[in-house]
Order: sequence, then C-alpha cells, then structure tokens
Amino acid sequence: MSSRTLLPRPIRRPSLLVSAFLAALFASCGGVEGTYSHVEDVDGEEVSMSIALEPDGKAVWSMGGEGASTGATGTYKVDGDRVTVTIHGDSTVFTLDGETLKGEILGESFELERE
Repeated sequence: MSSRTLLPRPIRRPSLLVSAFLAALFASCGGVEGTYSHVEDVDGEEVSMSIALEPDGKAVWSMGGEGASTGATGTYKVDGDRVTVTIHGDSTVFTLDGETLKGEILGESFELERE
C-alpha cells in the first residue's frame, strides 16, 4: 500500500473554503469599529460619554452634559475580545461582549453600548 493520503482531493482542501468564508464573514461584520455610548443621570443632569472606534485605529472620546462637553483623540488596539484605548498616554482596557464595551474608568465600571 502506498503512503498517499486516502482522502479524495476535494475533501483535502476544505480549509481554503472555510478561510475564504470566514474572511468574508468578518469583513462584512465590520469588527469593533463604531460608536459606543453610555448615558446616565448625575444629580438630575443627563451626562453622556462615547468612544468612536474608527477603521484606521483612531479612537475619539467625548463626554458632555447640559451646556458643557469635552473630548480627546487617541488610538485603540484589538486583541481578541479586549480593546485597549489609549488617550494622552493613558490606556483603558475594555472587554467586547457582543455589542457592549465593558471597562473601568476612574474606578467606576462602565458599559458602553454600540449605537
């Protein structure tokens, strides 16, 4: 008996088809890019915070309430379900859970929902 594989030729190449399918699937999902926000009531005033994750690795953070707002620009990196946002040299690690970024900012837990 020869040392040739016993599998027919079409079955030996499923990894190419699977790889192409997964690449198309992930490209259509858009990854983590998008805007995630959190709104809460602080002493009777609505305060919002958002992080926009752009396709080029840029992160835009903004926070505002009635009559006042602030923001900053930084970067982000993705490692599995972990998204590290770095602004002004300070990094915050979020966990992506479906359509939600979960993390801790200034000692408080936050969940930011994809818009």
